[in-house]
Amino acid sequence: MPDDSTTASGSVVIKSIMSHKYKTRIESYEYRRERPGKASPTVRNQNIVFFPLPIQMPDDHYSANVKDFDLAEIGTTIDTFRDFGGSTLSEKIGAVALTGGLAAAALSKLTGFASGATDKAAAVIGAGAAALPFLGAYQGVARNPHTALLFDGMGLRQFNFTFRIAPRNEEESIQLNNTIRMLKLRMHPSYNNTLNSYALDYPFLFTVNFSGFENVEGVPTVAPSFMTNLSVNNATQGNVFFKNGMPAIVDVQMSFKEIDMKTREFWTGDNRNLATGAELQRPPAGER
Repeated sequence: MPDDSTTASGSVVIKSIMSHKYKTRIESYEYRRERPGKASPTVRNQNIVFFPLPIQMPDDHYSANVKDFDLAEIGTTIDTFRDFGGSTLSEKIGAVALTGGLAAAALSKLTGFASGATDKAAAVIGAGAAALPFLGAYQGVARNPHTALLFDGMGLRQFNFTFRIAPRNEEESIQLNNTIRMLKLRMHPSYNNTLNSYALDYPFLFTVNFSGFENVEGVPTVAPSFMTNLSVNNATQGNVFFKNGMPAIVDVQMSFKEIDMKTREFWTGDNRNLATGAELQRPPAGER
């Protein structure tokens, strides 16, 4: 990459963007899987580029993965033995059967229901449970499915950004072109040096944050992520180019997906923002 678009620290600089207080900082570095929650990841081959703010700031969103699960006969059995504390054993088993408990047959065998219950007696209770849906059609009673929610982790966050960049001159357009080339390079894998074409080394990881909006809730900070999409449009406002053929207005679309789910330690831990290392602000003591 030409020297006029990079600094000694590896940052790609477009002067007109750097002069703004509010801008987008996109950092990339070699893939390294740190222990979740580690505040200071070790980075290698680091590179930083600066873009203007996106056309529209995405939501700072979070989602939990939960799914419905019918406890069914298990829930019926638990509720019956919990709620019918003073009932006789035969009443409890009858309640399980009445609510569709296919487990009633096995339960009656294990407890010796009716002093010497046989397989035949257990089968009778099971058959009664199986007949409940048909009886319910006449009586207007349905089995309680005992639906519960199971927590299955947090969703991995995804972000989409669209940047519109208007270089001020040919030099800045060349710098932008070099920046885009570098992003293309770093979002792709490479052949493993040891295994050659039999294996691939992972692409670089990216983080995204917005200068001037530190500690502002609702403005997202993108933790270590893979870049999943990069799209460049050099004619978003028609064919507008400098004399050297470089575009005068460029739209760049990028998508990122974080590699780790969020936990409470992201905000607590050592009272630091683990994605940026920035100290979190606390309200005055009287307002906590």
